Amino acid sequence: MARPTAAECATARTRLEEAEERLHELQLGAAEVAVRMGEKSIEYKAADIPTLQAYVGRLKSFVGRCDGCSRSRMIGVIPRG
Repeated sequence: MARPTAAECATARTRLEEAEERLHELQLGAAEVAVRMGEKSIEYKAADIPTLQAYVGRLKSFVGRCDGCSRSRMIGVIPRG
């Protein structure tokens, strides 16, 4: 899978920040929030928290690819003692 472009990464980071803020608002009791996805805006209610959490997870995964982090490629090093 190709690494995302700088523009795609910048967009994803902006969307992630907004989505996390809206998720926080819902978790604090807001009745309804809206999240922009490019030209579209989607409204979420408290009952939609799992859907918004999944969206945040997808954005985090994408941003991780931007930063060169991928769970499937992470290699740990255990020091020999």
